[in-house]
Amino acid sequence: MKAAIFYFTMSGNTELAAKEVAEATGAPLVRLHAEPPYTVDDIDWTHPDARCTREHKDHSLLPRVKPFGVDISSLDTVFIGFPIWWHEEPAIIRSFLTTYHDQLKGKTLYPFCSSYSSPVSEADASLTKVFPDLNWKVGLRLPGSQAEIRKWIEQ
Repeated sequence: MKAAIFYFTMSGNTELAAKEVAEATGAPLVRLHAEPPYTVDDIDWTHPDARCTREHKDHSLLPRVKPFGVDISSLDTVFIGFPIWWHEEPAIIRSFLTTYHDQLKGKTLYPFCSSYSSPVSEADASLTKVFPDLNWKVGLRLPGSQAEIRKWIEQ
């Protein structure tokens, strides 16, 4: 399997989850950054004018993805990690998928999230609805055990 782990993190929880996936797969980590970067105020979901709230309400608001120097076309498997915001993937993930959509076609995509309360199933539904032509596997909420991660990948 030629794979890479693309992930977005703000608090560091998704980075820890991505490292768990890397330990189980040996795939390299690629951190996604928004341009302009998110600030702490941008992710204050309790504020109606926060950037994350506006992006949740209007899915056309997509931040640019800072270039990361990985040739996606050389991969066959792509792991995509993110925190759950508003019961779905953050706009930066939709931006990544939109920007690299053609390169992601034909790849096997494994979404994973970090969340203490929201299930990944809502993000699964959102991703497959917006990007139905991509080859999605069922997502996984982390943290988890190495055995659980391996079982998820082998599904």
